[in-house]
Amino acid sequence: MCATAAAHCVKLDGDFIEFGVGVGFYSRLIMRYLKFNKLQKKFLLVDRWSPGDTSSYIENFETVKKIFKYYKNTILIRGHIPEVLSKIQQKKFSYVYLDLNNHLPEKQALEFIFPLVVKGGIIMSDDFGFKGHEKQEKVFVEFFAKKNIDVFYLPTGQGMVIKP
Repeated sequence: MCATAAAHCVKLDGDFIEFGVGVGFYSRLIMRYLKFNKLQKKFLLVDRWSPGDTSSYIENFETVKKIFKYYKNTILIRGHIPEVLSKIQQKKFSYVYLDLNNHLPEKQALEFIFPLVVKGGIIMSDDFGFKGHEKQEKVFVEFFAKKNIDVFYLPTGQGMVIKP
């Protein structure tokens, strides 16, 4: 579903961003699918990439750099949310993917990035419908309920919002 969402977003103004990247399964899939190197967009990848981080499956940041070196318009931003948010310089986003595996930094990332998402842009929550991630689902639903925006529950277990 993320590739379909990204294909919609590539037609909009704004860059792409993924919070909680790990080895970049979804981001690399999107980059290959959309031939991202040929686009005039940036893809920001935000993660801690720290040893012992079981969600990333990467032992060190050098490995991450090697994985993404072929994607010229990719920006790697390493650090913890919320401290790392100040490193984000882009002002418009059309595609946002949240996969931080923790409700608190996902809420902080969502609060930061939502005002920067263009009309028609898509925000997705990776672990939205999975057992053990109920706090993330609650954060996502409550955040958008306050804005009177519906969350689409996808059969993949992801949650998706289209910014009105």
